[in-house]
Amino acid sequence: MSPLNFLSGINHTIIGNLVLSVWCFWVLLLAGACSSDRSSTVFEKVHSEDSGITFANHLTPTEEFNMYLFRNFYNGGGVAVGDVNNDSLPDV
Repeated sequence: MSPLNFLSGINHTIIGNLVLSVWCFWVLLLAGACSSDRSSTVFEKVHSEDSGITFANHLTPTEEFNMYLFRNFYNGGGVAVGDVNNDSLPDV
């Protein structure tokens, strides 16, 4: 007994239309996600002169501390701003 035996009673035109519809849906979804409209960004760059925050993540690889031993060696250290204590003011 074939595992696709349940398809024997279904009109193959319906299956073809369903497959085509699903394919078109994914193409349209991906095309919409790849739009070049960058005017509605969520974040904006703030220069250190304006924010008063200066940060530099200078890494010096050594034999004991390097990207081969520590996978996230270059990913680390950064600055984030958010309202952690819920006082409507940005926390660094």
